[in-house]
Amino acid sequence: MKYDSRKKFNYCVYLHIRKDTNYPFYVGKGSRKRAFDITNRNKWWHNVVNKAGGFYVVLLRVFKKERFALEFEKKTQDLLIKKSIPLTNILQCGQKGSNGYKHTEEAITKIRNSSKKMWENPKLIKEAKERLSGLNNPFSDKRIYLFYHKTHGYLKCSQFELRIKYDLSSSHLSQMIKKKRYSVNGWALCNEKSEYPIIGSDRKKDKRIFFWTHPIYGNRKCNKHELIQEFNHLNRHNLSHLIAKNQNTHFNWKCYAS
Repeated sequence: MKYDSRKKFNYCVYLHIRKDTNYPFYVGKGSRKRAFDITNRNKWWHNVVNKAGGFYVVLLRVFKKERFALEFEKKTQDLLIKKSIPLTNILQCGQKGSNGYKHTEEAITKIRNSSKKMWENPKLIKEAKERLSGLNNPFSDKRIYLFYHKTHGYLKCSQFELRIKYDLSSSHLSQMIKKKRYSVNGWALCNEKSEYPIIGSDRKKDKRIFFWTHPIYGNRKCNKHELIQEFNHLNRHNLSHLIAKNQNTHFNWKCYAS
């Protein structure tokens, strides 16, 4: 096989040949380095190599795309199988990895029962929850923040502890930590020095006081960020349109100059 190093070939199809009989016993697909590698081979492959006193490699063809290499591997395996040459491939005929392998019904039942028995252990469930929550994850954010809720008050903890305790969304909490979101289910991030909820960026925050009315919730005299903190379903842009008189109501809220 002629090989041009200037061309970028990602995949090759190769044969492993027995030294005692000069017959192929394995058809593989992978990189050139993988063709000469003896690690991660199955037990049958090692038994044949030990019995034959070794093996040598024959590179058949090289390919740029994996699908063409798989097709050629399948054709090569089919040809050798038709000639009654035994192969040590566990997954034959070009099957990609373990995706083409199907367990028997008995094996599926055994795996299912062992999995159920494993998850009946409360200690394992606790460890899994802590790992998912980030408490045992070395890359998780373990910083302590001050959060505020109108009903629950102030709480000083990490974002993962808050998420577990009140079943909050991890992505929404991360957005609130990065100041891309105002609140999550009524919880807001506070400044630890002033214990005042941080609603957006202080530099861009509109601190003007307005008079807000609602037919059910009554009247409020505050800025729009404080109103969003109390009613987190409101939208900042819609409230800005109310202030600019470009919109009449937002969730039945009306705005008047204080």
